[in-house]
Order: sequence, then C-alpha cells, then structure tokens
Amino acid sequence: MDPQGMQQQLLSAIQVAQDPAADPGLKSSAIEFLNFARDKANETWPAALMLFMATDPGSGARLYDAQTRYFALEVLGALLDIDGPEELEPSVFTPLQAAFTPYIESEYINGTAESGAPYLRNKFSHTLALLFTRSYPDLWPTFITDLIGAMRTIPGSGGRQGANLNLNLCILMLRVLDEVSEEIADQTIRGARPFSIGRQHRETRLKHSVRENDASNVVTALVTVMTEGLDQLEGLGGGESDEQEKLQELVSLAVETYASYVHWLDINLTVTPVTIPLLYRLINHRLLPFRMAASIALHRLISKGLQDPRDKLQLIKILSLPQSLDTLEQQTRMPERTDEEDEELHFRESLGKLLGAVGQEMMKIPDDKNVTDEAVRIEAIAMLEGILPTTLRFLADPFDDVSESVFPFLSQLFYRRKRKNPKETVLTDSRKAFFTEFMSVIIQKFQWDKDTEWGAGADEEEPDDDAMEEFGELRKGLKSFMDGIAALDVDLYTKATTEVVRSTLGAFVNGQQVSWQRAELALQLLYLYGELNKADKTLGKGRGGFCVIPTTLSKEERKSMDFGTLPLNSLGEMMVMVMDSQICNFAHPAVTIQWAETVCRYSDFFKLRKAYIRNVLEVFVGPLGAQNPKNNVRHRIFYLLNKFVQEMGSDIPSDLISPLLASLMQVMNIRPEIPDDDSDLGEAELLFNATANSSSFDALLYLFEAAGAMIFRAPIEQQLPFLQEFTNPLSAEMQQALQAQRSSQRDVMPILTVHHIMMALGNLANGFPDVPVNGAPAMQAVLCQVFSQVAEAVLVALQNFSQYRVIREAARFTFLRILSATGPTVLPFLPTLLTTILSHIENGEISDFLGFMGLVAHKLKEDVRETVDGLATPLLTHINNVINQPEEGTDDVVVHNEVKRAYLTYVNALMGSPLYTIFASPKNMGTFETFLMFLMRIAEIPSDPQSQKLAFIILSKGVAAWGVNPALPAPNGTVAAPNGTNGIVHPPPSTQPIPGFERFIYDHLIPLAFRVPLEPNLRFKDAETHLVLGEVTGLLNTIVQVRGDEGLAFLTTYLPSLGMPTDFVQQFSDKVRGDKTAFRKWFTDFMRQRRHEDRSVSLTAPVNA
Repeated sequence: MDPQGMQQQLLSAIQVAQDPAADPGLKSSAIEFLNFARDKANETWPAALMLFMATDPGSGARLYDAQTRYFALEVLGALLDIDGPEELEPSVFTPLQAAFTPYIESEYINGTAESGAPYLRNKFSHTLALLFTRSYPDLWPTFITDLIGAMRTIPGSGGRQGANLNLNLCILMLRVLDEVSEEIADQTIRGARPFSIGRQHRETRLKHSVRENDASNVVTALVTVMTEGLDQLEGLGGGESDEQEKLQELVSLAVETYASYVHWLDINLTVTPVTIPLLYRLINHRLLPFRMAASIALHRLISKGLQDPRDKLQLIKILSLPQSLDTLEQQTRMPERTDEEDEELHFRESLGKLLGAVGQEMMKIPDDKNVTDEAVRIEAIAMLEGILPTTLRFLADPFDDVSESVFPFLSQLFYRRKRKNPKETVLTDSRKAFFTEFMSVIIQKFQWDKDTEWGAGADEEEPDDDAMEEFGELRKGLKSFMDGIAALDVDLYTKATTEVVRSTLGAFVNGQQVSWQRAELALQLLYLYGELNKADKTLGKGRGGFCVIPTTLSKEERKSMDFGTLPLNSLGEMMVMVMDSQICNFAHPAVTIQWAETVCRYSDFFKLRKAYIRNVLEVFVGPLGAQNPKNNVRHRIFYLLNKFVQEMGSDIPSDLISPLLASLMQVMNIRPEIPDDDSDLGEAELLFNATANSSSFDALLYLFEAAGAMIFRAPIEQQLPFLQEFTNPLSAEMQQALQAQRSSQRDVMPILTVHHIMMALGNLANGFPDVPVNGAPAMQAVLCQVFSQVAEAVLVALQNFSQYRVIREAARFTFLRILSATGPTVLPFLPTLLTTILSHIENGEISDFLGFMGLVAHKLKEDVRETVDGLATPLLTHINNVINQPEEGTDDVVVHNEVKRAYLTYVNALMGSPLYTIFASPKNMGTFETFLMFLMRIAEIPSDPQSQKLAFIILSKGVAAWGVNPALPAPNGTVAAPNGTNGIVHPPPSTQPIPGFERFIYDHLIPLAFRVPLEPNLRFKDAETHLVLGEVTGLLNTIVQVRGDEGLAFLTTYLPSLGMPTDFVQQFSDKVRGDKTAFRKWFTDFMRQRRHEDRSVSLTAPVNA
C-alpha cells in the first residue's frame, strides 16, 4: 500500500467527515473509509505516522490540524493495542521510535507541549504507553530511563541538564507512566477487555520486567517530582499564574501515578521514611486536589495484598492512619455546610472510604489462620475497636455520600460478628455503649433531612424519584445495621426504637410541635419493629405478635386461646398509641403513606382491637387518604385500602359500608388518558401505550376490588342495591362508548373507555370470594344474576370491538374474575366469547388465551365439556397454522416456543381430567390423527426440550387412555405420578380404548421413542434433555404396561431391526418391567454410548468416489 497515496486519501476523508456542509452520502463514505483505515492499521500506519509528524518545511510548524493528527494517533493506537503476546517487528518499531523521539524533544522538551490541543497531548501519551507495551524490554529497554533522564533537560539547550524540572516533559512522563500502569496492572481496565491469554502473558512479563529493572527509578522520579513541585509552589506564595497552574497539575499527576503503582510494586520502595511524611504533607495541604490524590494513594497502599498479616498490621502502625484519620475527621467536619456540590465533601467522603479500608484490613488479621501469635490478634482487635468512634462520626455526617463511605466496613463488621462464636459476640459494657451510640446515629440518619422540600398541596414541591430512590437505598443499608444490632442485643434495639416512637407520639398528643420528618421517622421505626421477630423469639406471629403470651402455654393451647384477653406487648402498646394519638390526621404525604403502610402491616392488631377499624377506614377514604390532592399518595392509598379491607373481612362494621362506598364513588371516576408524547403513533400503539402505562387507572382498579369486598360484607338486603350502584352506571357508560362516533382512526377514547370499564367490572367481581371447589357461589343468586348481565354486556362490547387486542384481553380478564366469583353463571356466554377471541387473536395473545381456557376448564369441569369439545379442532388448526409460519428472527422463535408450550400445557391439563375424551369425540375424531401427529412432531424438536418433554407426557397419557389392551386386567395402581414425573403417568380417571390405536403405538410411537435419543442434535449434557429422556422411558413403560406381553413381543422383534445388539434386546424386557429409575438410567446410558459409536463410524467411514 503506497503510504503517500494513502496519506492523501486519509486527509481527504478526514476533511469530508469534518465538513458539516458535506453531502450526507459522501460523508458516510468518508467515515466508512476511515473505519476501514483504522481496522487495517497494520497496513495504513505508515501513512498515519506521516500525517501526525508532517511539518511545514519553512516554519517547522505542524502541517495538519489537531483533529487530523488525532485520527492518525487512533490508527497508530489500533496498530499497537493487540491481544497477542508478541513485540513489534523491528521494521515497525524503528520508524515509530525514530519519529517519536525527536517529536518529544521538539514538542515537550523545547516546545509548548501541544498547548493548543490538550486532548492531542493525552492521546499521544496513551499511544506512547501502548508502544511501551509492545517494545519493552527487548526493543526499547531504556524506555523508562530515557523519559526519566530528560526530567531536567533545559529547553533549547541541546539536551543539557539543569537544576529545575522541565515541567512539560515531566507532565508527559507522568502521563505515560500512569498509562503504562493502567494498561498492564489496572484490574478495572483489564477486566473490561475480552480475556486474552496472550495479552495476559505479555502484561505479566512487563510487570516483572518493570519490577526488576525500573521500579526504583520510577518511585524515585515520582517522589522527586512531588517534593520539588510542592517546594516550588510554596516558594511562589499566593495568587494565580500559569506556572502555579502547571505545578499543581504536575504534583497532582505525580501523586495519582504513585497511587497507580503502589499496589503492584514492592512495598519497601513505596513506603519509606521519605514517602510517608510526603503523603501526610499532601493530605494536609491547602489545595484540595493534593489532598484527594493523597487520600487515594493511602487507600491503595493500605489495600495492597501482603502475605504476612503482621506486615499489614505494621504498615497500619507505620502510617499512623487511625490517629491521623481521627484528626482529619475533626478538621473536615463542617455541620453547617449546605452545598452538596462542595468539593470538600468529596475529600471527606474519600477519608471515610480510607478509614473503612483500614478497618476492613484490620478485621482480616484476627481471622487469618496464619496468625498464631495471640498478641498480634489482640493488638489488631484493639486497633479495630479504636477506630469505631471515628467511624460513627463519619456515619453521622449530615451528607449521605459521606455516611455511605463507611457502609462496606460496617457491613463487614456485622458479618464478622455474626459468624463468630457466642463468646466473641457477648457485649461488654464498652461494646454496649458503642452499639447504643451506633443505634442512635442510625436513627438520626434514618430521618428525612430537615431541609427536604415536600409540601402537602397538589402543586407543592416534593422530592423527585431519584432523591426518593437514593434515600431508600440509604435506609436499606441503615436497616441492615439495625438488624445486626438487634441480633447482638435485642433489648438495646427495642429500647432505642420504642423511645423514639413513644416520645414522638406523646409529644404530638400533648400539642407540641412535631416536624413531619420526626413523625414519619417514628412510624417508619414502628413499621420495621414488626420484623424484630427474627431476633426476638418471644414475639409471636399473627395476633400473638401483639400480646404477652405465657411461655408455659403449649402450641395446642395457643391455637385455641383468646388473644384479646392477654396484656399487650411493646408492639401492641405502640399500636394503641398510634391509634389514640390520631397521628393519622398529620397532614403530610410522607406521614400519611407511612401511617397507612404501618396499619396494613399490623392488620392482625385490629382483630384484637376491633374498635379501631372504623377510624382506620374513615381515614383511608377521607381527605388525607383516597381523596388526597397528591396523586402518588392517592394511588398508594388505593392499594393499601384494598389490602386492609381484604384483611379485615367480616370485621368491618356493617353500618360503615354505605358511607365508605359513597366516599369511594366520589373518586372512582374512569377517565382514560393518552400520554402527551404519543401524538404521532398509530391506533394500535396508542391503545397499547394508554393501557400499559396507565398508573392512575391501574391504582383505581384496587378501589373497585375493595368495593366488591365491602359489598359482599354488607347486610344481605343491601348487597344488591350496592352492587347495582356500580354495575348499572358502568354498563350504561360502556354502551354509550360503543355507540360513540369516532372523529378519526386516532380517536381511541371510546375504545379506551370500554377497556377501562371492562377492567373495572372485572376487579369489582374480584372483590368477591372465589366459588368453593365443588360448591355453590358464596354470593346470593340475585348477585350472580347481576354479574350474568355484566358478562353479557362485556360480550356485546367484545363483539363490537373484537378487532382490538386490548379489548380482547380485558374481556378475558373480566370473564375470568366473574367466573371465579359466580361459577357457571358465565357458561352461556363462553362459546361466543372463545370463538370471537380466537377468530381475531394475535400470536402474542395465544399463550394467555390458552391459560384462560385451562382455568375455565379447571373451574367448570364437566359444565364446560361441550364448549371445550367444540373448540378443540379450531384451536388445533390455529396452533398448527401459527407454528407453520416461517421464523424470520429471534422474536418469532420465542413466540412459537411460547405458543407450543402453552398449547401443550393446556392439553396436558385436559389429559389429566375427565375432559380428555374430547380429543377423540365424534366432533374431533376427524382431526384425531392430526392431533397425534402434531404431538409427535413437537416431540422431535431438540431445540425446545420443554415442549419435547410435554409432548411425551401427553403421548404417554394418550397411550394409557386410548391404547389399553382389552385382554388385560385394569391397571393395578402400581404406577405413579399423574403429572408425568419420574417418567410414569397414571391413566385418566377412565379409559377410552380406540380400536386400532395399537397400530399407532407400534407404527409410530415405539419408533419415535428410539429415534429421539439418537437424534444428532440432542444435547445429552443438557439437564433438560435428561428430563426428556425420562419421559421417553416413561412412554415405553406405559406401552408395556397397557399392552402387556403383546407389546413386549413387538419390541423384542422390532429392536433387532434397528441394529440393536443382542445383549440390549435380551436385557430390555427385564429392565422395562423393573425399577423405573434404573430403567431410565440404563436406557439413557446405552443411547448415549450408541450415538457416540454412530458418530465415530460416520467420521471414519471412507468417502465414496
């Protein structure tokens, strides 16, 4: 490839790519060519090097702009950044070294160091570091010493050394050294790259070579730059200048580079009588970047792996970190600071992380098996406990980032205590004092910040989702510490928690000013208190969790006792305080939500103190609850109200139901919403988005369910009028929507209205209890009649809007809820419902539709036989058509597999019930063979083992049902597992022998059972394949069971025709009638070996000419 010609092509392509006015097609071609040049760097690098280095013959200035030269470096970087272990060819290395060496001299020793394009300077540093990784130590063994040796070169002196540092060259040196360390030793960068054994070997060799040859020079150079840079800065005094700015950059870079080397160089080089005072000089410097860099360097030093734990202890002592961090914590503490972006906060956060690292390292020492000296263990534990007060002060910082800096250490502390023996977890007085203070700090941090803006009005400001999530994560971490304290000393936890709850509620009752933050905190702590039974075994469950239960009572006595007669425990007393205090009237969203969450969590308490139920429900439906001006509060209350109503059941005062329903009806207005940003979408997308992303309506549905539950618990004479107050207006509104004229195809409001009303009616029915198994509906017959009218109205709506998927889905939902509550009430409408849905169904709906049909069959059983019978053939035809459609992508494969599994699951459920006879009924006998062949087809698809397994289960059940040998006695009950587990299936409740079915067994099923295990694509190592093979052996078991000696005789004749060895044929008869598990293993092992032999033969067979 001609370098000159390629240089011109690259230049032209770069100019076009950068030109905003260039033709789009031409620009696209230019970018494509540049990508090609980068990918073919091993051919285009000479041209790229020429572009980067070219100078004007007259002025000596760089010929091309920074962007062009940056791309040239990208090509060179692509050449150098490879995964292999090899060094560069000398023919490549020599030109690069010959070009870069004078460039460094002219630009960095004598020039301005690319001052007009800092990004170019950074890119060159990286490129030079990559060159190091491909040339050191063999091609360029003096790479590091050459750079370090030029540190004091006087600009324009022809290479003469001076007393002062050459700042430009030193900055380049530091950047290159830092890049080198990152490339070969930084675990984050190395982990982000695809693993390459060649690259790993190269990086290991480079680290070894640096340690052997240049480590001392590197550390000395870094210490020199840090020391002299600091001295020069202090000599310049205050003010700002270019030299000061460059010196600050120099020192910061030197510390950062030192930090990048400490974890992989010998500690005797990095921790010396010179470096320790230097690091403390930096960490106490007035300039924040120096302090930050020093903190990171110390963090890396303390985290460095050392073989002998005593060395780590000695390192911590030498660095004096516990004492120094205690002092720094006090110096950086600024309680009145309000700016979260204050950079000083980041330094304090880094100090917390450093302290945490010290603590984690000290925790390892006592647990290390290599520590045999008890004095070392005692000293490490003492030092560990010595930093705990400092840790708590970081935890108590008003800013959460600082608090969270010590979370990992504290988590590890609790984990260590948890796995220690009981003697080590006993709390001495000093430890108890620490954990008491710890609990106090946790509670303090658990409270919302006093400056949090969160108003109660609809338009008043509140924390955004990110702030809520961040504070939630903080509380999650703090709660883990609470749990740890409770596990150590439950009384300490209980005392701290109950004091806050009792004092806050007492202050509120006495009319004292209580902030919303304090009120929410008290309720939050009470909410968490119920989880204490993990630590406090005296707390019972259910209603017993609120009482003091005599320890002498047996389990049987507890079951029959009246808990209401027992005195309340701490939790019960606090719940009484919550209700008596009327804290529920505290008008703040955070308090309202936490109060509601608490009463729902402790719903069993209200079964002991039923008088409070009225108050709770009145708050739920009042101005602070369901009628709250804030949407997020209102929506959460809807859910919690429904949950509380379901829990209370018949304990709800009957005289309260009417006003409760009246209050709810004020907010149960169905108003479909279309997101504002959906204006350009089509009809189907509009409907999907409006139903899938409607949080307001989804929340409202909980109220309809709660209304249904309350109606059912109203006095019998009031249930019908209450129910009709909901169903009549909704049905009328749905009828109006069906008749509404749509202004355009994009006018989807009538469709959404119908959808929402269907869903509301379904949830209303969902509030009623399910029909008992084999029992009559729990509701009155007149209510069933009302729901029958609702079902008919829904069916009419479906027939009008059946082309819309959201309507079909809503109709299924509503019918299933009505079916669960009323049983056969919906039976007259099911045939039309199912055929209407099936005639318009999309592939993505089929799985849910089949699940719906399975539930209908399960609940209605024989009542739905005629419907299921009539739908069997159309359903099979539709499923066949779907699966026969070409698979044009991954999505199609996923949908087809889902459809297969859903259909097979449906069929399998029917085959286990008396309804199995519908597959061979007079209506479906014409497609019976098609049905069987469909199952066989699925059973032979190894790419979908779940469907394979189901197909074999169904075929086994079919053999037991339709292939019974009339000459044999009925099955004796020795078979097991009706669901197909262990490869054995029960016959259905009755058999339905079909004349000639034995020919299908012998002609198709037995060959299938031997064909599938030998399928070349079957993955024997796959766990799911073993399940498939288990069902194959189950099929063979069943055939022998139902056909008897006739089946064995056929197999004995058939197996030799497959080329099976004589010993296999002889053993088969005994094995198939013996232990089922042993037969499965024997059969699977043989088939695995047989397929291996078949493959070996095919690989060694001669090729025919």
